[in-house]
Amino acid sequence: MISKWRWPWWLQYHPPGYLYRTEWGVLGAWLGISLVYSFGFFFRLWEARDQLYVIVGSLGSSRRVLREGALMAPFTEVCGGALLGFGIGLCLPLFFIVYRHLSHYQGSKSIYLMRRMKDRSLLWKNCVVVPVWEIIGTGLAGMVVLLFYVGVYLLAVPKGCLAGNWWQ
Repeated sequence: MISKWRWPWWLQYHPPGYLYRTEWGVLGAWLGISLVYSFGFFFRLWEARDQLYVIVGSLGSSRRVLREGALMAPFTEVCGGALLGFGIGLCLPLFFIVYRHLSHYQGSKSIYLMRRMKDRSLLWKNCVVVPVWEIIGTGLAGMVVLLFYVGVYLLAVPKGCLAGNWWQ
């Protein structure tokens, strides 16, 4: 039995003649930029971890020793605005909704076709369904990166240096 690969049902909702691959390219590029921007977390983590240590010894034989009573900076301070790009990426599909609606009024004026359709909600499905899934995907990507950074933070903190309110 030969099975055909089918698009997910929600991908069929695009305005007539709409270049959806361009939209996905813009969103994909934004997510890539957001991910690269979020790597600043590692630099702030390294700096916060270095502040836990003091250098002891002479010039020839110096070593790092954990300071007495040292506590790691809270996660939110170390994370800073690393995930800001993903937050902005959540708003990007809202602009796509507006652009999709305006695309019905350009070129062949497919708005007249959409108004004559039996299913009157198809116009709004074409404008909203895919961007809602893009919002969900962007949110999930941001949550995965956040959980990964929480795990790295917890693994990087030396024993006894994790504050009781490390999340705040």
